[in-house]
Parts: sequence; C-alpha cells; structure tokens
Amino acid sequence: MRHLRALVWLSLVCPLPLTACGKGGGIDLPEARAFPPPGAPEATTLVSAGTGERVLRFAPKADTSDKVRVDATVSSIAKAGGQSMTFELGLDLTMASRVEEVEADGRFRVRSVIDDVKTRLGGDLAKMGGESAASMMADMMKGIATAVTLDSRGRMLGMQLEGDNPVMQQMQMGFDRGFQSGFVPLPEEAVGPGAEWDVLGHMDSMGVKARLAARYKLVALEGSRATLEVTMRGAADPQATEMQGAIVELERLAITGSGTMTIDLERPTRGEMDLTLELTAAMEAQGQSADAEMSMRMKAHTP
Repeated sequence: MRHLRALVWLSLVCPLPLTACGKGGGIDLPEARAFPPPGAPEATTLVSAGTGERVLRFAPKADTSDKVRVDATVSSIAKAGGQSMTFELGLDLTMASRVEEVEADGRFRVRSVIDDVKTRLGGDLAKMGGESAASMMADMMKGIATAVTLDSRGRMLGMQLEGDNPVMQQMQMGFDRGFQSGFVPLPEEAVGPGAEWDVLGHMDSMGVKARLAARYKLVALEGSRATLEVTMRGAADPQATEMQGAIVELERLAITGSGTMTIDLERPTRGEMDLTLELTAAMEAQGQSADAEMSMRMKAHTP
C-alpha cells in the first residue's frame, strides 16, 4: 500500500509546476535534443506571426501588487498488485503577489506569499484518515513565500524559496509556476491576433525531471491585456526518485492538457486562467509495478 501512496503523491505534485497543458493536439513533443539545457531559460520559436502588430514585452512598475485566488481540483487513481487507491483533493488558496524590483534592462522580480489555504479531501485516502494530513499540508503552506526573477519576455531567470519545509517548497514552486501571475514566455518577433509560438522547457518537481512543450495562440490583444489559448505535452525519461519514503523507479510519465489564460503585460500579477490537465504514469516500487491516472482542473483570477 505504501507504493500506492507514493504514486498518488506523484500524480499530485508533478503537474503543479506547469504553466499550462496540452491535450490531444496543438503541439507534438520534440526529441530531447531540441530542448534547452536544464536550468536555462525556455526556448521560444515563432510558428505564425498572425497580424504581426506588436512586439510583446512585460513592462511592470515596481511596488504594484494584487491578490490571486486559485481553485484546483485533483482526482487520481493508482493501481498495483490487484489493489487500487483513489484520491481526490481540492485546494482553495489566496496569494499576495507584488512586483518588488524592475531593472533598466527589463528584468523584474515578483514576490508571492500564500495567505490562506483550504483543502477538500475525498476518495480512499480520506477514508484512511488523510484529512489530518491535508489539513497539516494547508497549515504548512500558509506563509511560504517565493521570489521569481523574469526577463521582459517572461522567461524565468531565477527563483528563491522562503521556508524550511522542502516538500512545501516544491509545492509552492509549482503554484508559482502554474498559478501565480500567468507568466508566459513571449516570442522575440512582433505578433498580433492569430499568432502562435512554441515554448520548450523543463520541469523538476519532487525529484522528477520532465520535458515540456507548449504552444500558445494569441486570441486577442487589447491594450496591455492578451488572451491566449495554450496546449502542452510533457514526458519524462525512466528515472529513480524517492517519494514518501519509498524508492520509486519511474518507467513512464506523460502529461497532456489545454486551457485559456489572460495576462497583463503592464501588471503581471494580474490575470485569469482556466486549465485542465491529465497525467498517466507507470512505475516500479518495492518490486511491484503500479500505474496511475490523474485529472486536474485549475482556475485562477485576480478579484
């Protein structure tokens, strides 16, 4: 049963760092050699310029701040050795995000703090007393802060995590990548409505390393606000990692999803998201094979 819990944990924490996800279409996952080195900024390639009206760049002002409200629902099932475990988690959280610094070259730094977290737990894990663990997780997440440095194209240059709990730090990093401010790596070229561009990057969550390929489509551009459709595919090579005290040999991990988002180039702490995600994984733990399937829905907005 322990490795089933580990696999359920994998299906929860791995998707969190995704800024968006792709389901069924939009973009194929390129070969590994096409991706930038791990730790390097995301690689962006223009597919179509659309009407080619403007060069899009983030241009925030220092000391601007917003509250971000996030609602996420995760459902998963893990199967191994003729047994199965279901897991349902709802997260309702509020974050305070603030632009702290803006450099002359366009780089800027955003600091976010989780103010409040509420959890909803269901499935077999809840029947086994998981409610107390979910409540503890929520308490541990409150007050954790993350500072993210980006360039004017929205590419992440660095991240600093505050707090001394490594598990919550990993989850907080996921929230900032996926929920916080809608940072989207922008193309170098001028674009307009109808434009599409691909972004290649990496994810590292709870020791699991994966490649992610996203395609963004600019649906509308009004002043500093841009509305986007996004699709993504992700995959991980076979690797070993430790989850919930168990050594796990990850054999396969595939991520797909889709969504829409609105960003504000002048106020990147503001925006809206509505994303869906699906994950499938196969692993071996303690000499036994196991499989997991997960679906996730994330909504975020600035009230």
